[in-house]
Amino acid sequence: MIKRDDVYLNWWIDTSKMWIIRAHGEANQEGGAMDFDSLLYFKLHKEDMDFRQIAEGWNISLEVLAELVADHIRRLE
Repeated sequence: MIKRDDVYLNWWIDTSKMWIIRAHGEANQEGGAMDFDSLLYFKLHKEDMDFRQIAEGWNISLEVLAELVADHIRRLE
């Protein structure tokens, strides 16, 4: 089992977020790309998507999305 503070896991999470932003990030009002947090918020609250729809749209598994969301929540604490 991988520890949460594992360097590889942190690299994987950050790389996954960068890929998602580059592939699926819409421009924000200032014309720049959204960060992962804003993109996730936009998909959940503005486009009214559920996690299954987001995972399908981003072509990732629910397990990967769950790990990215868990990381997002940990960083908010």
